Amino acid sequence: MFPNDFLPDDYFADENPNANNSDMNSNNEQPKNEASSSKKQGSTPRGDFEMYAVFGDLLPKWDDTQMPMRWKSKAQTTELAENFGSLVMSRNTTGASRGSITSALRKLDDEIDANIEHVKSKLADHLRSKSDAVARYREFGIAKERSYKLPLSREQRVQALFMLTDALAAYNFEGLRVGLEYWTDIRDRYQTLLNAARSTDGSVSSKVGTLNGLRSEVRKFFTAFIFLVRANYPDTWRNELRNFGFQKDKY
Repeated sequence: MFPNDFLPDDYFADENPNANNSDMNSNNEQPKNEASSSKKQGSTPRGDFEMYAVFGDLLPKWDDTQMPMRWKSKAQTTELAENFGSLVMSRNTTGASRGSITSALRKLDDEIDANIEHVKSKLADHLRSKSDAVARYREFGIAKERSYKLPLSREQRVQALFMLTDALAAYNFEGLRVGLEYWTDIRDRYQTLLNAARSTDGSVSSKVGTLNGLRSEVRKFFTAFIFLVRANYPDTWRNELRNFGFQKDKY
């Protein structure tokens, strides 16, 4: 449940509640067009960076000796904000590094798909029979996908690269343009990148789990703080909320 679900309906009301009275009482009242009516904009930000930004306005201005909250003190809120901000930045940085790993793996995949054709051609020349070569493709880690190549699954592909280097060492082809040394380097680079991808994915997953719990706590605090301000400033609470960083036009 989001904080907006706790807010009073008139939070979204017009600042001048009498502004449209004449229209409401008019016999020429136009029917509502639900399809074109805009949705209510939320009172609290939904994005992580936007939520963290609200703390930047709220914490310096909140004097909890004058407007205390029994559930959470300003010191506790400051700690919550710091933990939340740190985790948001850490997750963002870790997630960004995954993009470069994915890009490097894609490039290696393309290189592998192009150069495995040389191995297939050399095997057919060595056996003097394409059908005999196809029968031995499995020894080289080559499987039938849309065509004969190394498996598309990266977990299977890295295993196939080990099979390929073992087979090239056993057959000891001469004159192969992309030989054992080349494929050994490709195999090692591919495995390193795949391990990095696994590690990054695990780290992001762990951070997301922790962040979900903190995000819920932050939203609960915002809900409580909105009502705290409303109780202390019954006539000017909208302006006070804007002063504390709840500026809907910014998110």
